[in-house]
Amino acid sequence: MSATNTSRTVGIDASNINVGTSTTLTASAASTTPATDTAVSGAVDAKANTLAQAAILNSPITIGTFATLNATETGTVGATATTTTGNATASASNDGPTGGIINSLSVPTQITIGTDAVVTTSATNSATAGATSVDGFSSASANTGKVFGLQDVGLKAGNGTSLTATATGSNAAVAQSIGLPTNSDGSSATAGSSDAKVVGIYASGAQLPTTQPAEQDTTATATPTGGLQISFGNSGTIQAFGNAGVLTGVPPVFAGGLISSATSVTGSAAASSLADLVAGIATGANVQQSGVVTPGGLAISFGETGTVAAQGKADASATSNTVTGPANAGVAIDTIGGIVDVNKLGGNTAGAPTTLTTGKDADIQAAGIGTSAAKATAVTAPDGKDVTATTNNSNVVGIAIDKLAIGENATRFYAGAGSTQSATAQSTTSGGDPSALAANGDKVFGVYDTKVTVGKNATSPLAEAVLSATATATGVTTSTGSTAEAGSGSSVVGFNLG
Repeated sequence: MSATNTSRTVGIDASNINVGTSTTLTASAASTTPATDTAVSGAVDAKANTLAQAAILNSPITIGTFATLNATETGTVGATATTTTGNATASASNDGPTGGIINSLSVPTQITIGTDAVVTTSATNSATAGATSVDGFSSASANTGKVFGLQDVGLKAGNGTSLTATATGSNAAVAQSIGLPTNSDGSSATAGSSDAKVVGIYASGAQLPTTQPAEQDTTATATPTGGLQISFGNSGTIQAFGNAGVLTGVPPVFAGGLISSATSVTGSAAASSLADLVAGIATGANVQQSGVVTPGGLAISFGETGTVAAQGKADASATSNTVTGPANAGVAIDTIGGIVDVNKLGGNTAGAPTTLTTGKDADIQAAGIGTSAAKATAVTAPDGKDVTATTNNSNVVGIAIDKLAIGENATRFYAGAGSTQSATAQSTTSGGDPSALAANGDKVFGVYDTKVTVGKNATSPLAEAVLSATATATGVTTSTGSTAEAGSGSSVVGFNLG
C-alpha cells in the first residue's frame, strides 16, 4: 500500500492583513500530492489526499485605495495502482476546505476595501485516479471535494472596486480489469462525489435549531438578517465563476470536469460522475442541528452602475465497457447555477434570504450551463443483467434567490439556463436489457421562484431556458426489452414564479 498525505497548504493563516494604498499583495498556496502502488502479483492500494488548502485562511483583510489583492490556490492530487494478479484500488481526494480566500470559522470573516481597488481570488484543483488489474477487481475514485473562490467571507467596498472569484475542479477516474469470472465484480470508477462543490462565491446555509419548523413562516412580519454581506459603492463589479471543467487547446474548449471510465473484459463495469453544486454565486443548504445557530443567507448590494457576471458550468461524462458482464454508467449533478440559493430548489427555507440589489444603470448576467453524457456498452451481457446509462442535471438555473431588485436604466438583465444530456446503452451481440435515461424529472429555469423588480427603461431583459436530451437503447437478444426515455417529467421555463 502507498499512502501520501498533504496535511496543510496555506499561504496566509489566521492573520490580520492590511494592504496599503496603491499596494499589491499576492498570496498563494500550491500542492502536488501523488501516490503510486505497483506490483507484479498481489493487491495494490494507492491513496493520495489533502486537507486544508487555501491562499488565505481565516484572516480579516483591509485594503486601501487603488490597492490590489491576488489570492491563488492550486492543487493536484493523483493516485495510480497497477497489478497483474490481485485487486487494484486507487483513491485521490481533497478532504478539507479548499479555496482562494476561505473561512472555516463559525462566523464570516470580513474584507474591507477602499475605492478603486481590485481583488482577485481563484482556486484550481484536479484529482486523478487510475486502477489497473489484469486478473482482479479494479476501483478508482477521484474527488476534488469542495472548491471555492471565496467562501464565507463578507466584503464592504467603496466606489470603483472589483471582485473576481473563480473556482475550478476537474476529476478523472479510470478503472480497468481484464480477466475475471463472468458476473463477478470487474471495474468501478467514480469521479467527484454526491457532496462535491465548485463555487466562485459561496455562503454557507443556516444552522438552525432542531425545533425550527421545516418551512419559513410566510406570515411573519420580520425577515431574518443574512449572515454574509457583500456590498459595493458605485461602479462596483463582481465576476464569479464555478467551473467543473477546464479550458484546453487552441481555440480553447471547455471539457473534463467529471470524467469516469470503467472497462472490464469478463466482469462488470460501473462508472459514475457526481457533483452536488456547481455555481458562480451560491448559498448552501440550511441544516437543522443542535449547537451553534447561524442565520445563513447572502445579501449582495451595489450603488449605481453595478455589474454582476456569474456562471456555473459543468461538463461530465461516464463510460462503461465490458465484453461479457453488465455495464452501468451514470452522471448525476444536483444543481448548476449562476446565482442560486439551493434552499429555493427544495429543502429547508427557514434561514435568512439571499438577495441581490443594485441601483440604476446596472448590468446583470447569470447563467447555469450543464453538459452530461453517459454510455454503457456490453458485447454479450448475461441474460437479465442490466446495461444502463443515466444522466441527470437535476436543477439548472440562471437565478434562484429570494429577491432581485434592479434600478432604472439597466443596460442588461440576462438569466439563462442550458442543459444538454445524452444517454446511450447498448448490448451489441446478445443478452442484457439496455436502458438509457436522460434528463428525466429535471428542472431547467432561467429565473426560478425569485421576486424580481426591474426599474423603468431597462434594455431588453431576458430569461431563457433550453433543454436538449437524447436517449438511445439498443439490444439484440433481451429478456424484457430495451428502454429509452429522454426529458420525461422535466420542466423547462424561462421565468418561473415557483
